Parts: sequence; structure tokens; C-alpha cells
Amino acid sequence: MPYIISVVSQKGGVGKSTIARMIAVEFARMEGGCWQVLLADLDPSQATAYRWSQWRKENAMKPDIDARPYASPEQVLADSGKYHIVIVDGAPNASRDTLRVAQAEDVVIIPTGTSRDDLIPTVQLANELEKNDISPQTIVFGLNRLGSSPVENKEARDYLEQTGYRVASGELRDMVTYRRASDLGQAITETCLGELNNRARVFFRSLMKELFEANEEQSGER
Repeated sequence: MPYIISVVSQKGGVGKSTIARMIAVEFARMEGGCWQVLLADLDPSQATAYRWSQWRKENAMKPDIDARPYASPEQVLADSGKYHIVIVDGAPNASRDTLRVAQAEDVVIIPTGTSRDDLIPTVQLANELEKNDISPQTIVFGLNRLGSSPVENKEARDYLEQTGYRVASGELRDMVTYRRASDLGQAITETCLGELNNRARVFFRSLMKELFEANEEQSGER
């Protein structure tokens, strides 16, 4: 069975697809590139993950990422057996599909910005998932697109941590370089600036730490 990671959000503009692409690329690099990775896009009308993967091919980026649009979580699950890792890039707004995806995943990542407009819907989505029997231990918040105010950033982290859900220790700033990298089919760990790549990898590792700990706790409960 593949390890399935779902990246979902209650609203658009919080960097959900950016994080999903980063995770896909970083997993595809692991173990000498022997892991088969699928980036499943559950917004087939936009198919942004597929277009990004095509830009990646046009710019000869390695590793290759198998990114495909899907109309339903059931279609993703039907294909999942061909892969070691499946990253599901959820629809831009939470829907019934979000719940159906979460029920089939090993872990759920919910990215958020620092404003109340981002934070409140983020926590509401986590609460809704928990009400529908998603283990709170498998839900991970990731702070993304942070601004330049340390006070605002700390307030956002404090707000998330008091909810009792997991919060990745790393974080991502809102950088033009990251957006430009995406336009070239790159992940945010593949920009032209090594310092920004390193920051993104720190964020990735902090997510992985939470994901692996969540998986261990779930295994221990079984």
C-alpha cells in the first residue's frame, strides 16, 4: 500500500499546491530516485499540477513528476497501488471530496497564512475533519506565505498551537522567487537561490517529522 499525503485547505491562496509540489519533488529524490511518486490533482477543471509538470518537462527538470488530474478521490485510490507515495493536491476550497480524501489518507496537511481570514477557516476545517472521525494526530498545520512581522508570525503560530493539532516547526515566507520557480515547473526547493532552497527544505523536513510521528502514533494505537 502507498503512503498517502493529502494537502487540503478551506480557502484558496494559502500555498496548498506549492507545498504539494515540494513534497512530490523531495520524495521523488529520495532513495536514489527509486520511489514512484504520484501528484494527484483533485481540481481537474484547472489541472494546475498537470500544467506545472509539463512546464517541468519543457525545462528538463529532474526528477520527473507524474502529475495527473482526477475527478474524484475514488479514481486516485484506484491508481494508488502503482506508487510508493501519493500526494493529493485537494480542490481549492474544502468540499465533500476533502473529507473523502482525508478518510483514505495517512496524513492531512493544512497550510495557512497568518491572517485571521486564513487561520480561522483552517482550524474550522481541522475541526470538521476530526468530527468526521479523522484522527487529530494525523492533521498537520503548515505556516506558509508569512510576512515580515515577527510579532504577527508568532501570534499565528501561538493560535495554531493552542488548538492541540500538530504544527510543523518550519515555515515559509512569501517570496517572489518561489512563485517564479513554480512558473518554470520547479519546486520551491529548486530555485536559483540556495538560501531559499535551504529554507524550503527545512520546512519540508519539519513537515516530515510531524508526518512520521503521526504515523508511528497511529500504528501504536492499532
